[in-house]
Amino acid sequence: MNYQLVAFILAVSSDADPAVKMPTGISPTLVVVQAKGTNLVSEQMVTATKSVPVTEEMVVDGKTVKRTTIKRITEQRKVSNSYSTDGATFQTAGGRKLEKEEALKKLTSPTLVVMSGDGQPVDEGFLAAFKPGTLVV
Repeated sequence: MNYQLVAFILAVSSDADPAVKMPTGISPTLVVVQAKGTNLVSEQMVTATKSVPVTEEMVVDGKTVKRTTIKRITEQRKVSNSYSTDGATFQTAGGRKLEKEEALKKLTSPTLVVMSGDGQPVDEGFLAAFKPGTLVV
């Protein structure tokens, strides 16, 4: 389940302003990014599962033997993603359009942004949940 979508639903559910329309389309993603040149870079910790061989001593038919089995373990990994800004549009959640250069200046330090989930403009129904100055890519 998309936890950001659940958080969005909880944020706008029962006490929602009736004037705000229900969002349509793919839900956006909240990402902390920083501009590096003309790219947006994010670093995230993810949980990964991997298989590792484990050798154990066991008693079989009265004899101690070593047996190697495969165990699945989980670990935290830092993953870096780079997003090209070629063809990207920038605006605030309040609807103010930003030039690419202006947006990249705002992103010189790590900043939480709303990022389109499918490359299309983020529906205003989703944007209603954010402060008007929040950057949307």
